[in-house]
Amino acid sequence: RGALSSYYSRRIARTAVVQTLSRLASDLIINLFDTPWSPHDDKGRDWKSYLTFFWKPVLQYLVFPAQFAYLYSFRPSGPMGPLPAALDECWRARHR
Repeated sequence: RGALSSYYSRRIARTAVVQTLSRLASDLIINLFDTPWSPHDDKGRDWKSYLTFFWKPVLQYLVFPAQFAYLYSFRPSGPMGPLPAALDECWRARHR
């Protein structure tokens, strides 16, 4: 029961962080970014377009990799030993 409680409390905090980052990213994308500026057409000629053009490498190479590294840092890595069997037995005992 201790392992499940520990996992649950870590998961709640992680979910709150991920949801906050997701909402912040959505608000920024909707309100601050626009079609990126391109020298090949006449689209994207206001300040939001230039901002999007200059932020693109930062988002692509720093922000997004950091966000996904955080998201996937909680996945199990390596052998888990007897833990899966113990969790399965605990679940089956509670749901008989």
